Amino acid sequence: MNRPSVEHKGLLEAFWLLSTLRVAVRTAESVRARRHPRPIRQQLKQDVRQLRRLLDRLQLALLYTDVVGDQTLDAVLLRRFDLLLTAREVADGWRTLHQDLLNWYPAVPAALVEAVRRTARQFDRLGAQTPVACWQAALHTGNRVLRAIWRTLRPSH
Repeated sequence: MNRPSVEHKGLLEAFWLLSTLRVAVRTAESVRARRHPRPIRQQLKQDVRQLRRLLDRLQLALLYTDVVGDQTLDAVLLRRFDLLLTAREVADGWRTLHQDLLNWYPAVPAALVEAVRRTARQFDRLGAQTPVACWQAALHTGNRVLRAIWRTLRPSH
């Protein structure tokens, strides 16, 4: 196995730190959710808000990576790594939302549950070599599905 060059050692440490911090935050959130469960409707609203924030963060990361660009190879690699980690978090968020919707079924339409499942798969397929148009299409689909879920969660008058 090749040893990393001295100039890229800091980059590898940054990758490690970034991924470790994200895992720690997700683990803490998971433990908190298990210790303090919420009613399903409240949990679904929280899932939607969290996914909304993640989609916004993914959109910003994608814009920065695609439009602004970076001046060094290390910065480009770190931004791309962050983009891919964020995409994984978004895919995980969609899977969590899907599971929570299944717990609320049949109070939620089956077509909406299926749309969330398909959206999760769409985000799962995003990768480093995926064209920007596919990333944008996934974001558009995700925003559309989130709006439909939010309408379903609003109390009817």
